Amino acid sequence: YPNPTINNLSVRMNAKKSNLSLKVSDLLGRELMRLNFCNNSTECQFDLSSLSSGLYFIEVVHDTELLYKNVVVKQ
Repeated sequence: YPNPTINNLSVRMNAKKSNLSLKVSDLLGRELMRLNFCNNSTECQFDLSSLSSGLYFIEVVHDTELLYKNVVVKQ
């Protein structure tokens, strides 16, 4: 959240997680960024300010857990 976002994307989990990564891809499936963040927290912030306005695919990875979401970036 929020979606659409301007600069930052927050990911909230039910339990504390560490070693969380976020992969951002464009509509053609090209990986634009991969961020490793979040140390033993239930909420992580990711900076998406370098992205142009548009629709992106977000993949959140923690160990063997995967979560896929779409996010709209407005600049």
